[in-house]
Amino acid sequence: MIDPLSKKQLILIRHAKSAWESNVSDDYNRPLAPRGINDLNAMAHWLTHQITNIDLILSSSATRAKQTTVQLCHAANLNTAKIRWQKSLYHANVTTLLSHIHQAPATVRQLMLVGHNPGLDELLMQLCNNPPPRTQNGKLLTTAAIAILTLPDGWQTLQPHTCHLAQLMRPKQLTAH
Repeated sequence: MIDPLSKKQLILIRHAKSAWESNVSDDYNRPLAPRGINDLNAMAHWLTHQITNIDLILSSSATRAKQTTVQLCHAANLNTAKIRWQKSLYHANVTTLLSHIHQAPATVRQLMLVGHNPGLDELLMQLCNNPPPRTQNGKLLTTAAIAILTLPDGWQTLQPHTCHLAQLMRPKQLTAH
């Protein structure tokens, strides 16, 4: 388990697998697929052994991100009252993602950010002090993947290439055991 008192932690979560075959007319309202829900349950179990308390959860308000956030919170016994829905996180770029992180109150020790690619991949690459590991086919944050980063300082002073990647877990890694 990561020591929550040592430094601030940023938990990046890409939304779970969505249902491309759904009957919704636009990407924003696309729901999770059954596989996405199954992946989230496994990831939530893993997450409960990695963190102690999430102080703030910022989530895209797109349907699949909302479902990911709520399902993960319920399965990992996280307080849903700590969720702040942000439409601006829907397909946000690195600049927007960093802006949200920089605005986190100094009292927040563990911040969870739930969003979309390619923005989350780019953010992870920009923040890590060493290149994060990719899958065999070159992917970084697959659907429902969770990256836990340790920050050297506070949210407002976060700079590129200064974070330590403490954990990166993907659903397929859990099912491979």
